[in-house]
Amino acid sequence: MRTSQRSRRTAITLILALASMLGASASPALASGPFHRVLRPGLRGRDVRSLQNWLGDVGIAIVPDGQYGAGTRNAVQRFQRAAHLRPASGTVGAHTAATLLAWVQAHRSLSGTAQHASRIVHGSDSTVGQSITRVLREGMAGADVRLLQTWLTNVGIRTTEDGQFGSGTRRSVVTFQNAAALSPASGTVGAKTASTLKQWVSSHQRASRTARNPTPTSNSAPTATNGNGWVFPIQPKSIVVNPSQWTQDQGVDIGTVGNACGSKATEVAVASGTVVQEGISGFGSQAPVIKLDSGQYAGRYVYYGHAQPALVNVGDHVTQGQPIAEVGCGIVGNSQAPHLEIGISAGSNGPPCCPSWGQTSGTVYGIVKALW
Repeated sequence: MRTSQRSRRTAITLILALASMLGASASPALASGPFHRVLRPGLRGRDVRSLQNWLGDVGIAIVPDGQYGAGTRNAVQRFQRAAHLRPASGTVGAHTAATLLAWVQAHRSLSGTAQHASRIVHGSDSTVGQSITRVLREGMAGADVRLLQTWLTNVGIRTTEDGQFGSGTRRSVVTFQNAAALSPASGTVGAKTASTLKQWVSSHQRASRTARNPTPTSNSAPTATNGNGWVFPIQPKSIVVNPSQWTQDQGVDIGTVGNACGSKATEVAVASGTVVQEGISGFGSQAPVIKLDSGQYAGRYVYYGHAQPALVNVGDHVTQGQPIAEVGCGIVGNSQAPHLEIGISAGSNGPPCCPSWGQTSGTVYGIVKALW
């Protein structure tokens, strides 16, 4: 009896030791992969955006928005099946990440992608014979939304083709509307936008590479109205509450009527400059910071607190009035409701963010109030 118990204890000890060895060998594999965490639906961040860019590089149309949604999961599963990775779970561990990176570095693409690209270039895509018969806007879903996404991809605006009209599709529509000089560039697809897009597909017309960061047209760009050369940071101004309700701390907290947020409250560059940072402690993981290169405050940094999602990437040069983010919905960073906190650095030598309480908020308040 005692011998039997000792044997069982010995067996358990060996099993635990083996499990420990396997776990130890698995952990370095994950740590040594391209990403420092397993990526799965519901996550967001720059590593998710890198994943999406890599998927695009191997021929899978997807919007690199940094949000791991259903479209990204479907794209990952498609890659996993093409690369014979099992299971095709839609989750990105070390093996999937390393394999995808190897494909990117070797300039490999999915089987059939080249043929698909040829169809786009030569205009033999069968979708040209189809039509969009209803107004499409964010929040909708269906076969016509997928058709819209396919057409956008065909004209060179890479869009996830999942049949869901999310923020990524809306941004792609805005990109096309700007490229086609359609005003207003609202992100909603009515008869004019649909017919123009279909015509572009039929005539093999492509949006330029700069269309993703368009310069606002004279019809839609906010106009600077004071001597500092800024434009108001939230568009449309009609959804902004009265300045008597704004507050100051490090910057100026500007609320919206009815807590309007997302596509209803677009944040724009107050002046031209370069996006030098996204993500600020206490202000959200996508809050952008712009180093201005024009106007009275050239060389100084303007931050947009509580923004989500960002509509531009770090390193992008933005023009005055260009959409750069949306007022974040819900609780983004340390906040109680959707709003923008906009502030400016104390000098051009940094740090980019943030000034101390009241250090520069009065200056910003004076500027934006005059623009309201």
